[in-house]
Amino acid sequence: MPTSTFFALPSRLHHKASPALLAEDEARFSALARALDERKEELDRRLAGLRRARGGHGEAALERDLAIHRLTAELRLLQRFGVEVCLGRMVPADGSAPIWVGRRGLATPDGTQLLVDWRAPAAAPFFSATRADPQGLGSRRRYRWSGPHVVDYWDEALTEEALAEAAAAATAAAGAAAAGEAPAS
Repeated sequence: MPTSTFFALPSRLHHKASPALLAEDEARFSALARALDERKEELDRRLAGLRRARGGHGEAALERDLAIHRLTAELRLLQRFGVEVCLGRMVPADGSAPIWVGRRGLATPDGTQLLVDWRAPAAAPFFSATRADPQGLGSRRRYRWSGPHVVDYWDEALTEEALAEAAAAATAAAGAAAAGEAPAS
């Protein structure tokens, strides 16, 4: 089985380690890692420039100091969390692209949304959807992190269609694991 960059599932969870089950997350985590590194570099550059700049007097000095404080707080958050800033993902029932939810929002320079901030209204279904009220979700996946690695995850099917898909994927993964091969995607 190929080595995962972001998943370090214990051997007892080998049935969850199928590349077919993890590939989409691996790709998103790689994009997140790149975007986080780029954002940290940008913040370092901006802070260095602000710290070199003359503070001025009165309101100008206050504005400069507030900007330094705001950028420093953001940089600390990014330094504290790497890709583990990601809490999980939601898969809409309408078949549209999954939405990843994190401790903060993050987009690429071209505007592609990589993470939705957990406090945003768009992330509410991640926390409140149930089988009785799926709130437009087909399923969601929650991650358990230990440092920079996912050590477990939980998939929750919220509709009958998602439940059938999850059962089929689990059966395929279990069969492939028993045969010692990767399941077909």
